[in-house]
Amino acid sequence: MSAGIAGNMIVSASSNIMTGKNSTFQELLMTNKNMHLFVEQLSYLRGAALKLGQLLSLESGDFVPDPIAKIFAEVRNDAYSMPPRQLRKVLSEAWGDDFLTEFKSFDVMPLAAASIGQVHKCKTANNKTLAIKIQYPGVKESIKSDIKNMGFLFKTSGLIPNNRLLKELLEEAKNQLYQEVDYLAEAKHLFKFSKLLENDLYFDVPTLEREFSTNKTLAMEFKSGITIDKLVNSDQTTKDIIIERLIELVFKEIFEFRLIQTDPNFANFLYDKKTKKIVLLDFGATKTLDVKTVTNFSILLKAIFQQNRKEIESNLYELELIPEDLPGHILSSVLNVITKYGLLVNGGRLLDFSHPTLTRDVEALSGQFIEIRDSVPIPPFSTLLVQRKIGGIFMLARRFKARTDLKKIIEKYI
Repeated sequence: MSAGIAGNMIVSASSNIMTGKNSTFQELLMTNKNMHLFVEQLSYLRGAALKLGQLLSLESGDFVPDPIAKIFAEVRNDAYSMPPRQLRKVLSEAWGDDFLTEFKSFDVMPLAAASIGQVHKCKTANNKTLAIKIQYPGVKESIKSDIKNMGFLFKTSGLIPNNRLLKELLEEAKNQLYQEVDYLAEAKHLFKFSKLLENDLYFDVPTLEREFSTNKTLAMEFKSGITIDKLVNSDQTTKDIIIERLIELVFKEIFEFRLIQTDPNFANFLYDKKTKKIVLLDFGATKTLDVKTVTNFSILLKAIFQQNRKEIESNLYELELIPEDLPGHILSSVLNVITKYGLLVNGGRLLDFSHPTLTRDVEALSGQFIEIRDSVPIPPFSTLLVQRKIGGIFMLARRFKARTDLKKIIEKYI
């Protein structure tokens, strides 16, 4: 797979030597020609590549080097979709050769194409409009080899120099991919959330359609709407309400459901302008939380409101949100930021997510963690996944310039 890239690099290196120019391995890799070929090769490993990029961003925040960010952006934009003949073969294997008799219409062009599958809209013979998520053939079977090839590409390129980090990221990417290709497990989570939020005033979850759901297809009620990030130009009141409801949902997931959908991708949230409800999609990355974790989160929130630094520190360790060998000056910075905004929220003031001071404090704290990322252990990915959900909503809130009364939400759970 890497032969073409290696060949180009040898030619480039030879040319540079002739002209008296020395180039590093990464400089040779990142030429336009090699970059294009690198992205092309990663596109064949799209599920593994995007999952690694997602986890790298999760573990590292904003530190992802520009070359890596550019590579993952190119792979993300290079959407693959099955040609009609292949699509028909996959569906025949899942539903039988005469599956089309069950439908009045079936759109061959996908509504969306993701890393491990694509989504099609259809109408059944009994007039139900459905969205069908269809898994690419061979995805599950190739996960192990794809992850291995990904490791080779990034290790030899030196783009992720920390071998320990790369190894842990690849292992977690493999585990998550195996979870996300299990459409039967996702169907259970979809059904569970649809029941938990069945009578909710603000959220809507598609109804599972069991008849057309298999280990390779996931069928559900079709829901219309726009992805939530497209509300950025809406009026401020609407944006404030949206963020408040998303934050409330996270608290419900943690403290009431003990079940959290951990992927904050904006495509997983649609806004229905008619009903003014947020439609929740994609439950492949759902995690169950144990009672001890939920209890510790509750104690942590209470300690923050009480400005009890010792209790805050203790529960940060318990939840493994920070490592036990965290340098003292960084621990002090963490506690200072938490107590500062805890005091503000407990005072009943609206939290302005776009306020320059908040942005500056968060970025400064992130910078301190980036400086020590090679010397402290990576937090458990189960913890990072919850952080990802919260961080994703924080980023959307900042983009929306939202102002929210967090106190009235938090008080319910302490």
